[in-house]
Amino acid sequence: MSLHDELTAQEAASWAAFEPRLRTGEGLAPGWTPSEVAGHLAFWMERCARMLEASATGPVEDGDFEVDIDAENDARRAGWAAAPLDEALASAVAARQRLLTAWSALEDPSGSAASWFAGDTFEHYDEHTGGA
Repeated sequence: MSLHDELTAQEAASWAAFEPRLRTGEGLAPGWTPSEVAGHLAFWMERCARMLEASATGPVEDGDFEVDIDAENDARRAGWAAAPLDEALASAVAARQRLLTAWSALEDPSGSAASWFAGDTFEHYDEHTGGA
């Protein structure tokens, strides 16, 4: 199995376990509401999709998309919290689909692309469930 296929399968299995928690809030890490987590994930998955899309057209350096993660989260968290849960969930599902489409377009992803994909999908889901 290729690294691409392995990560795709890992993401799918992780999402299947994570999505019900996101919908109910049950089992999410303390301190985050389901709307906050959904909006947060949507933002970072959209960003990752843009990186993967850019990498499909040419080389992308890690620093090309460098941001202060904590500052981004702090600036956006109130908006994520204010969003109705159904809208936040729809945004997360749409962002995930865009990310999966961008990922599937990469037949042989670079190490950076694989790291971005893992970091903004199954590793990120684990962060918001306490790794459970």
